Amino acid sequence: MTAAGQRSASPAMTERGDVVAAVERLLANAYKGRGGSLFVIGSAGLGKTTILEHAIAMAKSRFKVGIGRGDQVEAMLPFGLIGQALDQLLDGKFSGGDIAPHAEAGDVGNVSAQARFYGILRDLREAAVRPMLVALDDVHWSDPDSLTVIHLLCRRLPSLPVALIGSARPWPAAALTSAHDLAAQKLAEIESLAPLSSVAARELLSAQSGGQIGAKVMDQAIDLCGGNPLLLHQVALEVRRTGRLPDGHLRFSRFVGVGVAGQRYLQAASVLGTRFRVAVATEVAGLSATEVATEIDGLFRGGLLCEADDGWARFTHALIRQGVYEDIAPPLRRDLHEASFRALVARGAHPAEVAEHAVAAHLAGDADAVAAIAHAGRAALRVGAVRAARQHLESGISLAGNTVPTNLLFDLGAALVADGASEEAITVYERLLDMPGLTTTDRIAVLRQLGETRSLTGQVELAAACYETAVDLAEHDHPALAVGALLDHVLHHQMLFGPQAALPWAQRAAELATDSGVMQAAAQAAWGAIA
Repeated sequence: MTAAGQRSASPAMTERGDVVAAVERLLANAYKGRGGSLFVIGSAGLGKTTILEHAIAMAKSRFKVGIGRGDQVEAMLPFGLIGQALDQLLDGKFSGGDIAPHAEAGDVGNVSAQARFYGILRDLREAAVRPMLVALDDVHWSDPDSLTVIHLLCRRLPSLPVALIGSARPWPAAALTSAHDLAAQKLAEIESLAPLSSVAARELLSAQSGGQIGAKVMDQAIDLCGGNPLLLHQVALEVRRTGRLPDGHLRFSRFVGVGVAGQRYLQAASVLGTRFRVAVATEVAGLSATEVATEIDGLFRGGLLCEADDGWARFTHALIRQGVYEDIAPPLRRDLHEASFRALVARGAHPAEVAEHAVAAHLAGDADAVAAIAHAGRAALRVGAVRAARQHLESGISLAGNTVPTNLLFDLGAALVADGASEEAITVYERLLDMPGLTTTDRIAVLRQLGETRSLTGQVELAAACYETAVDLAEHDHPALAVGALLDHVLHHQMLFGPQAALPWAQRAAELATDSGVMQAAAQAAWGAIA
């Protein structure tokens, strides 16, 4: 038997010899400087996290390891998944914001997606002076910008001593689609986990139940669990506790025999995510600390929850959290998400985390919810997470309905342009211009953005009309804005048609700047360079 086969004979790695061998090959090649990536795919409870932990244990003595864990509630946190791992590999450099090559100290302006991606690749190359392992769990809950970074990294790993291992379910499908695209280019391997065979399931259930299951009950348990190792483990715990199988389908909240308060706490925790703040779960559940203390011990002893960082706890497996969450009636689930939203806002939680609860609670027309989602979108846009920004802002507009704030639409236009959706951005800017309450300065700003976006799509005459209208609106009362609009037009006209075609616009900008006494240096510099 091979070394991989021997190791996979342990209960946790039963019938997992092929994927263990793939992990070993990947780490051995990365250690020699030939990096690569491996994606372990399987439904919840089949052992993806166990495989990943096995890889981490194998690598930690020889590799620098960075670990990221996805969570459904944090699926819109900008660079949330990949950032966890890179922060460890780059010694905090990722979260410190040293990404944009030419950013000034203290600069809080927008970082383009291109600058962010370039900076990540640059910093990883510089840091890879020793072998590295990027270990990513539950990639199916990745934020969209992390998934883009993962795809870009995998394309460059063959020349670096870096291994990337990601675990994912088949759905949501974005992670699996990306993995298949990489595999088709021979830039990644995919290993799919299957349910355990009846023989392996019988051995595992017998071992974990202490031999307390008779043949008839054993057959029923195997049929109930469908070869899922996690479900087999939970059934074994229930049999050891009560001497019988659970009735019907597996409801984790009923396994441990806690009371109403304990179940309420478990429901609140599941709404907050796989990992959650203990105090927030208590508040969302509507319980006192004393009430929780009398019940929560059973949740820990029953193997459903375990301690995480200080003040935090987590579900022992994402499938347990999913099972509890899906067992909550939809109206109660929305109420719990709203309570989570209010509690997290009061604690100053990350805007993206707050926003996800506002969306899940369907807080249509709620000004606080719309403002929180808009904040999350702007925060994502500011760090170059354009796909997360776009999704947040679109969600905010959906909740706002007919009372959507103009700045929310303006920010969505910027996110769409940054994400390459220029035609959609044009539609948003035109919608803004149709709004009767738009101030003159806002109208000028929208026209300038619309002109720039039309220039990017080759609509030259329409772009010129936008700039001309902006200048007409601004020339008398806002000369600085008029000069700015002219200089925008100069820049794009020069790129498209050369300096001679742009010179009349530059001349007009210089004359207006001189007459009004504003932006003279910028206008004269532009005119001089073109002339």
